[in-house]
Amino acid sequence: MKKLSWTLLIIFFFCLNISSAIVLFSPAKKWAQNRFSPQEQEVLSIVHGDLINNGSSIKVVKSRTVEGVVLEFYSEIQNGSRYLITRALIPNANDGFFDHRGQAVQLAVVDIDGDGTMELLSPTFDDKMLARLNPYYYSPAQKAFVPFFFSGTSY
Repeated sequence: MKKLSWTLLIIFFFCLNISSAIVLFSPAKKWAQNRFSPQEQEVLSIVHGDLINNGSSIKVVKSRTVEGVVLEFYSEIQNGSRYLITRALIPNANDGFFDHRGQAVQLAVVDIDGDGTMELLSPTFDDKMLARLNPYYYSPAQKAFVPFFFSGTSY
């Protein structure tokens, strides 16, 4: 009986040490989250807009995954369906929102720099809960949606 009590006590402390290591150390925590959490996407927001600036309606789906926030850009409906143009991963990000024309939004299609072309704004929070506004635009040269960087011109 005494051996069984000691064995159970040793097993208990071993399990306690393992769980403490998972909670305290980031790589172990990430491993445990990836191992035991479902590998599904949770759709957070959807927006439609003329992001290619040719009159077509692009659909953007903002999702949460284990890697962070994912933006998926889908083509205009062709032959009854849409196809995936590109994906943009915002790593280690949490979903965010901002006030756009009096409404809290998670995605917005707007003309950021006043040049007549539309861009996408996707707000997030980083690991330290600092707000980030992730702008994207369509680059005809790359035929892809890429992060938007201001040229330094003040408006």
